Amino acid sequence: MEFEQKQKIWLSLQLVEFLNDSGYAGKDELNLMKKIAESFKIDEDDFEQAKDLILRNIDSLKLTDKLLIIDGNNNFLHAKARHLYKAKMSVRIFVLQLKKSDTYIF
Repeated sequence: MEFEQKQKIWLSLQLVEFLNDSGYAGKDELNLMKKIAESFKIDEDDFEQAKDLILRNIDSLKLTDKLLIIDGNNNFLHAKARHLYKAKMSVRIFVLQLKKSDTYIF
């Protein structure tokens, strides 16, 4: 049985999350995950951005038109990233669109 592309993406990202939660998200493990994503023909940019979001590497997360940030910052300005202002919101929510599969993760 062949997995559909959305299932392959979900499986790959669940493995990244499992590695992160179990404390095994080292360089070798993440390189293995990248190889698995490549073999599943997952778009490299989609995988890297989703991986950074899952690993909470917010500083290395690219602010692109695929990213929506929801927070209480009324002064957020960026040429590409989308922003939704919610007054009294003390946390930031990141929503990433994986364009190749039309999937959203947050």
